[in-house]
Amino acid sequence: MGTILSYNYLEDFTDDLRRDGRYTFTIEEVRNHLKITEEAVKKALNRMTNKGKITPVRKGFYLIVPPEYSIQKTLPSSMFIDQLMNYLRKPYYVGLLNAASFHGASHQAPQEFFVITEKPPLRSIKKGNLKVNFIIKANIKEEFLEKRKTEAGYIKVSCPELTAVDLLIYEKSIGGINRCFTLLHELQEAMRPSVLKKVIFKDVPAPVLQRLGYLLDLIHPDGKLSEVVFDTLKGSYLRSTPLKTGKSIVGCFVNDKWRVIENTIPVSDI
Repeated sequence: MGTILSYNYLEDFTDDLRRDGRYTFTIEEVRNHLKITEEAVKKALNRMTNKGKITPVRKGFYLIVPPEYSIQKTLPSSMFIDQLMNYLRKPYYVGLLNAASFHGASHQAPQEFFVITEKPPLRSIKKGNLKVNFIIKANIKEEFLEKRKTEAGYIKVSCPELTAVDLLIYEKSIGGINRCFTLLHELQEAMRPSVLKKVIFKDVPAPVLQRLGYLLDLIHPDGKLSEVVFDTLKGSYLRSTPLKTGKSIVGCFVNDKWRVIENTIPVSDI
């Protein structure tokens, strides 16, 4: 009887949170609110989890699953990632394919959710159709992040210019250089040369800038965006760098302007 009573109390508690527009809670909140034994807390949480009404995504952190998401038994990542990262006390931003989609590059709907954060690394989240990948970056700069509204609050998203740079840095994580090229085609319309200049001012490796400038030049020869990248590299000694890493460069032409070894021909899906 006590277990059922605890379950009912927990269900009432989560219903109250939902009425306040919340989709997440922590085990500490349950303990403080319900004032029941630790064993009763665990049993109530397990019962609601088994019924698909809540889902644990990290130790001590739970999602409230409303009826419209009962089949998935989870929520879209954008509805809880800000609360999760605050709970973990980790700086973060939504990046790569997901950030690109926020900026209008929605040609290829991402199947995974990419979150950039700092050390120590976090394990990926994999639950059914839910997959959140955490990527480590040494220094997250708030000035290049934008707040975007979701149905559960706000999330931090990389600006178009930082998104473009990250796509080249982590291109293997998103499917390779062709996918980068496709996304840059769509992203460049939202990019501003003045902001790109600040983003790439330092901390971005020269090979990444060489590839970025080369691809931007293919989209708009001698355009303002590629000009900003070129000016940043001007005066630096540039080693020849392959456009596609891990592929043979034997017999390949080297682009004079960017010192990029053309060991593949980038193809856009657009």
